[in-house]
Amino acid sequence: MKNTKIMTFEEEKRREMVKTAYSTVLIISIFTFVIRLIYFYPVRALNESGASDILKIAISLLCSAAAVFIPFAIYGKIREIKFSSFFQKTPQKKKTAGISFFSGLFLFSLSAATRLPLNEFLQYLSENGFVFHETYPSLQNSVSGQLFYLFAVPLITAAAVEISLRGFALGAIKNTSNWFPVLVTAFLNIFLFPSWSDLPMTIISGFVLSWLYVKTKSLLSVFLCSFAYRFIGALLTVLSFNMDLSGYITALGVVGGVVALLSLAIIILVYKLTLGKKPKDAFSKKEGIKAIFGSSVLYMLIFVSLVQTFCFYVNKPEEDEEQTTAVYIAENNNKEATL
Repeated sequence: MKNTKIMTFEEEKRREMVKTAYSTVLIISIFTFVIRLIYFYPVRALNESGASDILKIAISLLCSAAAVFIPFAIYGKIREIKFSSFFQKTPQKKKTAGISFFSGLFLFSLSAATRLPLNEFLQYLSENGFVFHETYPSLQNSVSGQLFYLFAVPLITAAAVEISLRGFALGAIKNTSNWFPVLVTAFLNIFLFPSWSDLPMTIISGFVLSWLYVKTKSLLSVFLCSFAYRFIGALLTVLSFNMDLSGYITALGVVGGVVALLSLAIIILVYKLTLGKKPKDAFSKKEGIKAIFGSSVLYMLIFVSLVQTFCFYVNKPEEDEEQTTAVYIAENNNKEATL
């Protein structure tokens, strides 16, 4: 007969804490998808209407920002995370500035290197029948709309995402371990924003910005880095409406790639990738793995992310290639700036 281990109250309490630590923030993410589902069709109908480009962009952008911010703001309120804590003075200002600068340079140059090749790839897919539905309207004939898109999209997107994911979500779980909170918020970054128009940056920026926040404890630094790489993406999108950028793909790819590699090398060699001393009573690696990958909510999040991606953003190949190409021309370059 097997001996059954009798758990103490403290052991049961810790097991429950490990079980719920990451699941809660994952559950909050599900609410983001629910809000997105509610506003998706009204915003899409607005984009097909005769409203001005600025109005279309503003409403789409505000709805997207609210879908992310509201659930995590409520979560932050419950966890008693004060908004003012995001703007506290950080120690070692010079070190923080250096890490932030090279992290921002890495993301900025990598975005410049990958955006145009990805656009070409999406163009190729569209010519073979796939239709990518993005939420922002055509900017081709509106200078004011292009300028609004150029500055408003990266600004509001960066603010909503970084306050929500890095401020509230990561702030609530960062004391459970060193790397596992970074991993969890990186997952959220990937699965919450299934935009094919910026997929490489969505994946990479999730890890870099979460690491940067834990490393520097400066949400302002994270916001500036996030804004910088989103701005270059928005800039290339706007420029693509006004000129043919195909001749710049190689140059941007080479220069951006080299600068990104040099920035990454400096980050690794000079500033290290370590996150400092473990928090008190931090989860062990075994506990962290079980808390993340043992949570059914993670797999629910992956599932709803895939459903949203293929049901709302990507259509299967159409037989009418002429119609498909026309839809692409109207929609493809209006990228859904990772929100």
